[in-house]
Amino acid sequence: MRSKTFFYFSLLITVVIFVALIYAVQPFKILNAIQNLRPDLVLIAFLIYPVSFILRGVRFEIIMKEIGYRAGYGFAVMAVAISQTLNVITPVRVGDLGRAYIYKRREIPYQSSLSCLAAERIYDVIAIILIALFSIVFVSLEFLDILIYAAAFLLLVLIVVIILSRTRGYVARIMIDTKSVVFSGNTLKLLPISLCIWLMDVLTCYIIVQSFAAVSLPLPAFAVAAGNIAKTLPITPGGIGTYEATVTLILSTKLPNDQALVVSFVDHAIKNVSTLVMGLVSSLKLGISFKDVRV
Repeated sequence: MRSKTFFYFSLLITVVIFVALIYAVQPFKILNAIQNLRPDLVLIAFLIYPVSFILRGVRFEIIMKEIGYRAGYGFAVMAVAISQTLNVITPVRVGDLGRAYIYKRREIPYQSSLSCLAAERIYDVIAIILIALFSIVFVSLEFLDILIYAAAFLLLVLIVVIILSRTRGYVARIMIDTKSVVFSGNTLKLLPISLCIWLMDVLTCYIIVQSFAAVSLPLPAFAVAAGNIAKTLPITPGGIGTYEATVTLILSTKLPNDQALVVSFVDHAIKNVSTLVMGLVSSLKLGISFKDVRV
């Protein structure tokens, strides 16, 4: 009952954010901006973004191998697609637990999957911070506080992982495996893959921006990085609303508000629709019901 109440509350927050954004920018300006979108660029963005799922699957399989398990790259890609779909349709990261359930069907313990997921998230945060750090130099230092908060959060997470890995119990065993992955020799392989994953995110937004202006890569790069940092707040399903608001705020430093808002809408829509399609196809392929995965 509580989960349903929170879900409906998160939907309400999403609607409020969207209404506020549309009202602030003015609907007729948004419609005019939509008419200026280039369909060819939207199609290219649709074709590029799914590459990130392949990279995510490859990365997760490498992480799994690091702690002694393997399920195959194809299985990993489909498991990632299903879990990411769950993350889109729920306000909390149910998809991460869902992926652990999927791997449990391959006789891989929950503990091992959770360790790999924790390591994966750490690599994601590192990659996002590196992209933001590079791009903010070319954008505006007025957004530096966002980066500082993210870096402080990453440092806190690493400290917690190290401390918990030295304790005893179930959580300690998870953290021990997580630490072994994060501080392993495979970091030289996993970090570049993580950067490529998030560069696909950036490239998707960059392509859409070109419908309106020849904006350089650092601006959408920082916008996407900041948008994904905002998405870590579990207040709306898939970060819908919080992502658009953050991306619009940053893009509007170089673009008119209406164009910035349309870019954020289309960018996130492409990513979410791609995720839902890949998640649905993967669930059918593996014979897994989303109701079963939502543990």
